[in-house]
Amino acid sequence: MNEYAILEISNVGGLEGGRTFTFSKSALNILEGANAKGKSSVVKALVAVLGIDHRVLREGYSNIWRLEAINLGILPERGGHRAGIVHANAMQAEVKLKEGNVERRVIIEKSGRIEPDERANSNFLLIGVLTPNSWIYRAISSPNEMKNESIFKNYITKLSAKADKYERASELLQEYYSTLFQKLNELKRKKALIPSLKKEIQQLEKEIERLEKKKDELINMIKADSKQKKQKISELKSQLTKLEDDKRKLQKQIQEYEKHINNKENELVHFENKIKELQEEEEKLKNKEKIIKSELAKPFDFSEFDKKIRLLQDQRLRLQALADLYYIALDNVSEGETKCPLCETGNITKKRLEIHLKAIKENISKIEDELRKLAKLKEDAENYRKSLEREQDEIKKRLHDIRGQRGYIQTKIDNLKSEVSNLLTDLKNKKVELDEVSKKIKEINDILRKENPELIEEIDKIAKLLEEKQQLLRRKISEYTTAGYVNIYGLSLELDNAINLIEQALNGINSAKKYSLDMAEKIRREAVKQFNNMVQDVLKRIGFSEFKRIYLDRNYILNVQYVSPEGEIKVIQPHALSESERVSVALVLMLALNKVYREGINYIVIDNMYEYFDEYRTEEILKVLLEYAKQENVTVLLTKTTFEDSDLKVRVVE
Repeated sequence: MNEYAILEISNVGGLEGGRTFTFSKSALNILEGANAKGKSSVVKALVAVLGIDHRVLREGYSNIWRLEAINLGILPERGGHRAGIVHANAMQAEVKLKEGNVERRVIIEKSGRIEPDERANSNFLLIGVLTPNSWIYRAISSPNEMKNESIFKNYITKLSAKADKYERASELLQEYYSTLFQKLNELKRKKALIPSLKKEIQQLEKEIERLEKKKDELINMIKADSKQKKQKISELKSQLTKLEDDKRKLQKQIQEYEKHINNKENELVHFENKIKELQEEEEKLKNKEKIIKSELAKPFDFSEFDKKIRLLQDQRLRLQALADLYYIALDNVSEGETKCPLCETGNITKKRLEIHLKAIKENISKIEDELRKLAKLKEDAENYRKSLEREQDEIKKRLHDIRGQRGYIQTKIDNLKSEVSNLLTDLKNKKVELDEVSKKIKEINDILRKENPELIEEIDKIAKLLEEKQQLLRRKISEYTTAGYVNIYGLSLELDNAINLIEQALNGINSAKKYSLDMAEKIRREAVKQFNNMVQDVLKRIGFSEFKRIYLDRNYILNVQYVSPEGEIKVIQPHALSESERVSVALVLMLALNKVYREGINYIVIDNMYEYFDEYRTEEILKVLLEYAKQENVTVLLTKTTFEDSDLKVRVVE
């Protein structure tokens, strides 16, 4: 009994209003009609309802599924000549595909909004559709438009879901690698500045030492006229020298205090960030623990499972007993029609008994499959609860560890804060002392200025310059102290440790990226091997004597081993073939891809290609398509242009 698929379309392409078409399933259907009658519109409607999914609707230059939908004329092309499939006089197009109790439906509005069918699969656009605009045909026919080796590698990667995941993982890892590598270079540049910063500090210290020496020399040059004044000035000079020594000592002590405070504050930042990390981890674990408790609190009744299992076991026992009776009957029945040996009423045949016995055994097999599924479901449910309990125990252990770590780190923080507070108090006292010493120095300088104004003025200039140099020195020392630390993702780390950690991370990312690329390549190689085998199988079926072999090589370049009329075998690129030969190669590739990657969309659509079939091989091609349709349970729709000015009709090839 034939099964049918009913396609209902409304305002699609050049067909205004509603139209209905019926196709035989698992068969070769030829849609016939004259030019401009709407054959391609019907094809686009079928392709849209089967192939437009949410993946097609995502914008993106690398979205090959969306690009193919645009090339096939299903979606409008921005700034291009393809307008999509909505009729010019309509606001929206609608397509329904009915197969028994299953109905697929897609709505496409002129505004661009699309409601795809939830069962649609955009891979169908790549492996189930062949038109002059299909990627397969363009890759074969237009080498300048599409780079042959890159497109086959790219499309096989995208079609192989696992290979695509590994490929995307490698791209993501490369992004992380680039970001970290940039950070590593910044840190290395920062580290390279540390020696020059140290050199600047040493230079400043030498300059300060030279200025202080010069200042001391000028102080010693201070003189007076009278003996009494000489005595007084000598005392003042001694006081001044001592005060200058005290000032230098205080300035060095202040520098040391500031350095210690900077170090302690860096440690504080590091520990406070660590506390913050632990708090965030604790919060996440508590939320997870709450979810697990909620899951475990739900009563899980296995009695329903056990009840179903017992019922199925009883059914199996009854069927096995019935099968035993049929075996007895078969042993006691002779060829031809005979009286039933069990009930001794009615006539039966051996063939009829075998048919019934086969049906019983199939039912037993189904019950056993169902029993295995139920047992597996029960086992999975039990394992799930056990895994939740294990995870709950691990969370409790980790929360206990976090509390211990937080307590230890908090003690460190409290001690550091106390140390910083004490250091700040001592620093404040030292600065007060320095102010007092500076004040006394000024008072003595004011007295001495009366006797040696020019000399004191020179001393003041040097003192001012010294103050500037000392401020600069303090700033450079502070920079040098903090230069050995860096803040990365909220963590304060020593510069060398940070560089080492990033280098380790980069090595790890590189290894993971290499693994992802290797796995993607391995999956691609397996897919190519399967693809090449399938191509050869299709070639044998069609019987293309001029094509010895069509295959993708290790560089994903499509090659054709071509047999010339003289019998010479040579490898050529497919674009060098005639148009009818290119169409034949495209058909072979499409059938191979469909066989390897078909996922629940059991359709093949071929539009505007019939006219290019080799006239001597059209019958063989139709035979291969019909055979493929029946063996693979695939519904094939092929368009053909006729010269009769009649309406579209579907002819089923027997």
